Amino acid sequence: ATVIREAKVLLATQSLRAAMERRDVAGLRTAITVAEGEAEVDRAIIKEAKALLVELSTKMLEEAMDRARKGGAPGGSSLSALKSAIATAEAEGMVDATVIQEAKVLLATQPLHTAMEQRDVAGLRTAIAGAEGQMGAAGAMIEEAKVMLVVLTTEGLESGIAQRSVAMLQSAIDSVEAIEGVDQTLAERIDSSLLAEARACLATNSLRAATKWYPLHDLGLAVAAAEASGQAVDGAVLAEARTRLTQLATDELATLMYRRQLEPLAAAVAELEAESGGAVEAAVLAEARTLVAVLKTEPRGAEPAPAGTHPMDTLTEPAHIDTAAAVGPFVMQCKGKGNEAQNGYEFWGGDDQPWRKSVDKSPVTAPAVIASETQHKEEAEADDKATAETPDHAAKLRRCGV
Repeated sequence: ATVIREAKVLLATQSLRAAMERRDVAGLRTAITVAEGEAEVDRAIIKEAKALLVELSTKMLEEAMDRARKGGAPGGSSLSALKSAIATAEAEGMVDATVIQEAKVLLATQPLHTAMEQRDVAGLRTAIAGAEGQMGAAGAMIEEAKVMLVVLTTEGLESGIAQRSVAMLQSAIDSVEAIEGVDQTLAERIDSSLLAEARACLATNSLRAATKWYPLHDLGLAVAAAEASGQAVDGAVLAEARTRLTQLATDELATLMYRRQLEPLAAAVAELEAESGGAVEAAVLAEARTLVAVLKTEPRGAEPAPAGTHPMDTLTEPAHIDTAAAVGPFVMQCKGKGNEAQNGYEFWGGDDQPWRKSVDKSPVTAPAVIASETQHKEEAEADDKATAETPDHAAKLRRCGV
């Protein structure tokens, strides 16, 4: 038993000395615990080991503090490591309380330093909230950070107003509202008249952008939002938006009228009448009402074929189409021509051999044919040029199915 006890003491002592040589904090902590369990281990060695453990633990905490000073962004890994080191030092109870307190102050204030250096509004808000919740945080530094936050937010509002930037204005106003949500007293330091001007500028420029880019429905929502916002929206911009809204609504109604489809046109007219005319021009709305009445008197076309069946082969001629005007020109051109064309040619613009046979698309090589077709092409182009971009030309294209 004596030999075994001596062996245990020797093992504990050697393990303790090895951990001290390696300067291994975790190993040293374990070795001290084992050595203290052996009554015959030299107490002087244990005391020396404990002193080394205090030295190493203090050094680890100081190194974590140094790393935090170099990269102390909110949520950064260096601050997480410092927080862990503080917790370890407190749990062991070996590190001097003054050093631990210094580390706690650094943990609370370093994000403030970083955010202030970077002039980061969002980072400042986060760092101030974090510092105020930490014991030992320097009150003077927190106040300095709050002053900078107010200054940066004010600069953001002023820049957004000067540049009429919707994105900058929205970001600055969001920042003010975020401050209001956590510190109303701090938010009250921001010039209320400047904030009101920024909100009015945001509403005005958002509406200006909507007027330029938004379709009918979205523009209507934007106009309604501007009118209900309570902000001092620029009168000229609001008037321009309403004019554009009227134009878009009128164009949409005109499109429905052109299509002559009773159900969608009647629904649109009913919706506009429920809105007391809405934004549509009165004359166009009256014309739409008249057209609805006309369409109701016209015979309905053939009903769509039921699902899974062949379409019906009987069509009812619409009463509003003038057959002679629509088809007459083609009938006159073909009158007396009872033979089918024997040859057909196509012109492929940009091709090395542009004239092609319609049947097999092979190139036309006969000079006489090329000369004849080129002459006909030039005559047709000259005829079109006289009426290009006129209603008559558009009607001609429609008759040709274009």
